[in-house]
Amino acid sequence: MEYLQRDKKGVVVCVVSVYISYNAQTIQTNTEENTAPDMDAEKPTAETDGDSFLAGLITSTHSLKGEVKIRPEQAAVAALCDASEYQLRFAHDPGITVKVRRASPHKQLILAAFAGYGHIDRVSGFIGAEVWIDPSMLPEVTDGNYYWHQLQGLDVVDHALGALGTLDDMLTTPAHDIYIVQGPYGEVMIPVVPALVQNVDWSAGILHVTLPQGLVEIN
Repeated sequence: MEYLQRDKKGVVVCVVSVYISYNAQTIQTNTEENTAPDMDAEKPTAETDGDSFLAGLITSTHSLKGEVKIRPEQAAVAALCDASEYQLRFAHDPGITVKVRRASPHKQLILAAFAGYGHIDRVSGFIGAEVWIDPSMLPEVTDGNYYWHQLQGLDVVDHALGALGTLDDMLTTPAHDIYIVQGPYGEVMIPVVPALVQNVDWSAGILHVTLPQGLVEIN
């Protein structure tokens, strides 16, 4: 397994290899000790307004058929692709709600089309709009998979070291995602694999992890 190491400005300065046997999985915790989350339980969220959270920004149109390009917020790709509705908000306007006809990843962006907006002229006015999502518009997740807005802000506790800090960010790599935790040990980077990420205690707001010896020192 390879771990990224950064300097104080956040620049990756080297890659350190540690060998651990695992099967790579994305944003998934070990479900042997934890069942699917209670979606009605109180959970920390990303930038929110009531129940909704900021998921992205419409940057441009894509085709004559009314598709738009959305720059996703951190780790919001899954939510943008799964949501059945978006709330489009503008700086000085309450915005509108649109039904999502289809949405899919496109390079580093999301391509989306809305019901009733089948031409470029109908969506050009959406450029610059923030895309907000109400969690009730997302399918219920199962088998220990979670959306990022549910995980961001959780306290992270290691089985041996205790409190590591707060789950602050996530990097996406071809092999697996990497959680970034900020706390008393500085920035700790944790690969999101079952061998390390154990389960979530929603009632306590804690993500439990079991890190190999030396990982915190490497970070």
